[in-house]
Amino acid sequence: MAKRSSSKGSIQAAVEGTPLDVDGPELKQGLWAVGVYWGTDRFVYHIAAETQREGIRHTVISKRPVGEYLRWVDGLFRAGEVPSASAGIHFRAARKLRELL
Repeated sequence: MAKRSSSKGSIQAAVEGTPLDVDGPELKQGLWAVGVYWGTDRFVYHIAAETQREGIRHTVISKRPVGEYLRWVDGLFRAGEVPSASAGIHFRAARKLRELL
């Protein structure tokens, strides 16, 4: 299930893991404005981050086990339809994740 969080442990596991697909500038080493990561805890994270005066603010948009993430991405595909731009990051991330497995 998708969860919104700004947990420091989750962000650490994600950033220290493998970036599967990213978009936007790298805000600090290993953390992009938008990214899908395979965390060191073996979960798949979708994270959005932005710089603010106080530093970098990040939001864990979703945290899913690998199998659940791949099934969710497969459910985004509709035959005969062009995928939305926002789903593109997940299609690319799922393809790379499948290659790594």
